[in-house]
Amino acid sequence: MKYSITMERTQRVAFSFTADNDDEALEKAAELNRTSTPADFEGGDEEHDYALCDDAGNLLVDWD
Repeated sequence: MKYSITMERTQRVAFSFTADNDDEALEKAAELNRTSTPADFEGGDEEHDYALCDDAGNLLVDWD
């Protein structure tokens, strides 16, 4: 029987920065999000999850 597994990995890291006001903070956060690299996530939290179903579409393991 054929099975399909869908896997997910979530990485999470927090940065602190200063800004003069909310608009500047929004711009800075967008820039950090756009320019971040995989190296920026080293030392952060990581979670793994998966779902498994058979070839008939029956869900054997659901996402946590």
